[in-house]
Amino acid sequence: MNKLQMDPPVGPAAPPHFVVKVQHVTRTSSPWTWAIYEEARGEPVRCSTRFYRSAEDAWAVGRAMLERLPKPAIKAASAQWNVARADDLASN
Repeated sequence: MNKLQMDPPVGPAAPPHFVVKVQHVTRTSSPWTWAIYEEARGEPVRCSTRFYRSAEDAWAVGRAMLERLPKPAIKAASAQWNVARADDLASN
């Protein structure tokens, strides 16, 4: 099987998937933060500006923010992913 048969076709891709990650970042009384990541990217799309007392609190707020993420931001991330994917394929 050659490389062209292994790569997915270029064109409309599935919308990006976003995940919420909770991190323990300090040793204070409120050490937890959340961040929303697109699965294919390393940088967060949105992240917490405050700290939470428990991982459960940070998770709940992160999930609520994921639900409130504006649809244009999701479409923009999807468009950027499609352009990057097309560039990657063109360079091979």
